[in-house]
Amino acid sequence: NRFIVTCILFGCDYLKSIPGLGPKRTLAIVNQNRDLHQILNAIERTYTVPPGFRNDFIKALLTFKHQTVFDPEQKKVLPLNPFEREMIWPEDFDGDLNFLGPFIDPKVSTLIATGSIDPISKIPFESSVNVTHVLPMKIDVNRVLAVVTEVPRHLQE
Repeated sequence: NRFIVTCILFGCDYLKSIPGLGPKRTLAIVNQNRDLHQILNAIERTYTVPPGFRNDFIKALLTFKHQTVFDPEQKKVLPLNPFEREMIWPEDFDGDLNFLGPFIDPKVSTLIATGSIDPISKIPFESSVNVTHVLPMKIDVNRVLAVVTEVPRHLQE
């Protein structure tokens, strides 16, 4: 949990980083404070945070831990991890979990996961489309390795 908290505070897709709060200071605050509320209080006391920062942070944390994913064994969309008994919810939480990703009907989610229907329109893909015409591509592994392992001229000296 502390690792995820630290990563979110570094800045991520769900929460912008706080100006002046770099990796060293973030690690110091996380290491000095054991509780999530203490960490957030320390940041809010020391740095200028945008309005709604605490709620946005908690939503980001919940998204990293509980975003919806398709479980191929159960053939349905579930949270990535089960919800803990003692959850910390955003103050404005109204019971809507759509910020974690939609909970899709099991039949529909199975069709999406198997590539049978378009995830946006839910329209079946044409059966005449043959992806083998596009993939897999033939790759000359030796040629790729030669390019990857080639040492740039400025580093050869």
